[in-house]
Parts: sequence; C-alpha cells; structure tokens
Amino acid sequence: MTRDEKLALLRTWDACHRELDAQWSALAELTEAGPESPLGSAIWDTFAEYTKSLGLLLGDPFGSLEWFWLENQMGGRGHVAGVEGDMREINTVEDLLWLIEVTA
Repeated sequence: MTRDEKLALLRTWDACHRELDAQWSALAELTEAGPESPLGSAIWDTFAEYTKSLGLLLGDPFGSLEWFWLENQMGGRGHVAGVEGDMREINTVEDLLWLIEVTA
C-alpha cells in the first residue's frame, strides 16, 4: 500500500470520527444519553473496532490510532510521540501516519 493510499484511509477514518462525534453530540443533547449508554456503547464500540481494524491494515503495532483518537483527542492535544531521538507533535493524520511508520 502506498503512502497516499494510507493517508486516504486515515482521512476517511478522521472524517468518519468527525461526523460521528457531531451526530452523537446532537443525539446526546436530545436524549441525554451518555457514551456508556447501550446506544452509545454500540456506536463507540463499533468505531473502536473500525480503528483496530484500520490499525492492523496500516501495520500499527503500538495502537497509535487508538492513542490518537482517545488520548490525543484526534490531534487536538498535540501530544509529542515518536522514537528516541525523533519525537514530534502529533496533530494531524499526516503526523499520525509518520508515527505509525517510524514505530513499525
């Protein structure tokens, strides 16, 4: 798989998360359902499985996608990651792909 193909997959994953998060926020506002509710669990567990599957496809042995999503808030926190001597802020899916490649 080429780098451009990997980036396309990551961009789709990111867009899916943005749309899911926006729609979940609207639904939660109407229903007061939390992410741990039965519906919330079904939705977010499905996204978690998508994330794991994409990680396997991209060769992400350290769970960088899950970390980017949950710990780094899809890049919003700008956490620094990498390997010793080669660390950088991970803000975008391009940065995330770099992290996956450098740690593979």
